[in-house]
Amino acid sequence: MPLAVLSALAKPTRLGAMAILADGGEHCVCELMARLEATQSRMSRHMKVLKLAGLVVDRRDAQWVRYRLNPDLAPGLGAIVTAAPAAAAQDSPERKVAWVPKPKPPTAAPEGDLPQERLGMVDRLKIGLDQVREIVGRVW
Repeated sequence: MPLAVLSALAKPTRLGAMAILADGGEHCVCELMARLEATQSRMSRHMKVLKLAGLVVDRRDAQWVRYRLNPDLAPGLGAIVTAAPAAAAQDSPERKVAWVPKPKPPTAAPEGDLPQERLGMVDRLKIGLDQVREIVGRVW
């Protein structure tokens, strides 16, 4: 299976669009936008990815662009494409990995002042506070 097809199916919005198109009908971008709560530009970008992957075909109707599943999809690929949105819909929120932001890097302490966590290290190292300030001053 081409990588472009797998990549195209990797986003929830595109899977949602495929689920809507799985009914066999034509749907305009405006309908997909409303049902998937997406902006026009975002929905158009997603549909372009699906079209470039060969999963959908489009037809211009005045100012509207209407999309439907590509009727020339290989039978096996067509089955995967229509089954993928249903499988994704069954995915529970508990199984999804939460995005965890990276911790912020430490900031430099004001001149002559050491953060409390650094002072705790001084006690464990058994060196003088003046030595620590000198070392920290060279690093920062």
